[in-house]
Amino acid sequence: MATLQDSLKQHRKPVKVSIRQWIAQLDDDDRKAIEAAAVDPGFTNAALVQVMREAGVSVGKDTVAAWRGDHGFARQ
Repeated sequence: MATLQDSLKQHRKPVKVSIRQWIAQLDDDDRKAIEAAAVDPGFTNAALVQVMREAGVSVGKDTVAAWRGDHGFARQ
C-alpha cells in the first residue's frame, strides 16, 4: 500500500522554472554569457527562447523580450 507521501508525489504537477530561477542556478560563466546575450542585438528573441527551452525553461518570446528590456536591451 502506498503511503500518503508517495501518493502526493505522484499527483504533484511539475513546477516550471522561470528565467530568473534558471539564471540563479547557472554557474558564473554561464550567467555572464546569458546576461551578455540579453543585450546583444545579434541574438533574436526566438533564438534565446530556443536556448532557454532546450535548458528546460518554460518561456515565450514576450517573456524573453521583457527580460531583455529589464537588462537594458532596446530594439533599434
